[in-house]
Amino acid sequence: MFEAAELGRQVDKATFKSEEAGLRTSLLVAQQAAHDAGIPVIVIVAGLEGAGKSRVADRLNKWLETRHLRTSAFWDETDEERQRPWYWRFWRKMPAAGEIGLMFWAWYRQPLMDRVHGRIEDPEMNRQLARMADLERMLAAEGTLVVKLWFHLDRDTQRKRLEKREKQRAGERWPVPDVERYADQYYAREVAAAENLIRRTDTPEAPWTIIEAADKRHRDLAMGQTLLAALQGVGASREETPGPNAPQAQGAPVPDSEPGLTILDRVDLSPTLADDEYKPRLKAAQKRLNRLSWEAWNQRRSLVAVFEGWDAGGKGGAIRRVIQAMDARLYRVISVAAPTDEERAHHYLWRFWRQIPRDGYATLYDRSWYGRVLVERVEGLANEAQWSRAYAEINEFEEQLAEHGTAVVKFWLHISPEEQLRRFHERETTPWKRHKITEEDWRNRDKWADYAQAVNDMVARTSTAHAPWVLVPGEDKYYARVVIVERLCQALESVLGKGREAPGEG
Repeated sequence: MFEAAELGRQVDKATFKSEEAGLRTSLLVAQQAAHDAGIPVIVIVAGLEGAGKSRVADRLNKWLETRHLRTSAFWDETDEERQRPWYWRFWRKMPAAGEIGLMFWAWYRQPLMDRVHGRIEDPEMNRQLARMADLERMLAAEGTLVVKLWFHLDRDTQRKRLEKREKQRAGERWPVPDVERYADQYYAREVAAAENLIRRTDTPEAPWTIIEAADKRHRDLAMGQTLLAALQGVGASREETPGPNAPQAQGAPVPDSEPGLTILDRVDLSPTLADDEYKPRLKAAQKRLNRLSWEAWNQRRSLVAVFEGWDAGGKGGAIRRVIQAMDARLYRVISVAAPTDEERAHHYLWRFWRQIPRDGYATLYDRSWYGRVLVERVEGLANEAQWSRAYAEINEFEEQLAEHGTAVVKFWLHISPEEQLRRFHERETTPWKRHKITEEDWRNRDKWADYAQAVNDMVARTSTAHAPWVLVPGEDKYYARVVIVERLCQALESVLGKGREAPGEG
């Protein structure tokens, strides 16, 4: 694979100087066009030690408008990052619409080094690479331009550069990083692992460009020309038309059903709890949840709970009963509304990745990322290509939370249209509840059948073993609240390794 990057290409000073001015001007024009079109750009700089990756970054920061350029390195891991799923650190640095994110290695460094040093074998590396390719396809499908540059050196050139660098550091008493100290020893392994990495993640949506880096002037011109071609090729605008390589929605297929019949029609809305049964059962469940939330904090296990449901379905009341059981220092409630301008400038999952709790803490989402396949689908705020692929994107997102050890629980609070109407009228006639009813609630009610079908597809495609949907009968608020608190206890017990609930509780 790398033979074409070991040909000894060279560019003399005069040629470089004559080409640099025009290239720099064209890059600035293309960058401005991408900015005006609102296209986010990710430039991944990767390659062998000694290939000049930092010099390439310096060159780009010189050539481009730095107001719209952000450079991120991922060579160390903070305590904050270790306490969240691995991709959290990358989502935080995703460029907004019209911005360029220059990323050293991005998500590729860790699996490559793990393979080179024998910490993982090919099957695990390939699994990780498949997830990375899926991530890039997902970003590209939402309009992000992904440019990936691999800077290559032949072994002799790398050895000479690292030896020279070591002598310079010895004279100035700089420590030699291990990654450089052992680069020559592991050269063959790294090249082999890099070939596998590039082959498995070289996609039409995010192709790799291999650049010969032995001559710095050739390297920098080739880098600039590659980026320019990518920026010019993306065009001033993009239409949302899935091509043959667009990711397809995965997960459980929607089963055949009777016309108009949905999963919600199978929910038994009759269960109730009398007042004298509700209070002791809720109190016992809350006591149990309090103890489990502190145990989760001690074991550094986090909780993500999603609350979806019909308007007036009882989400707010259920959330209040949950947080009554927990220490206020351990949880955060996120009420999801229409995205802000900043959030609209990123992939729709960006704002939710940012809010993922640290290990040992809980985040409760009043509405969530499922807006993409519910309100955005029904109201036409997302086209069919966007909401169709969102099922697979959401499943992947939640799988990463679960792999990190997070308990993920999702509730749909279901009520009948008649009960919703009764609650709407109650809100209109009760002064302290009047603020809860809006014109939008009435408009949504008119689309009940459309929302029911969207919920049916959502549950069928995204209820998984690691992140199941719990369809809660909400006609009786007492019953719904107790079920929710108890199910959260069960979820925490599962990740804490406790298995079934203790006798006498719940």
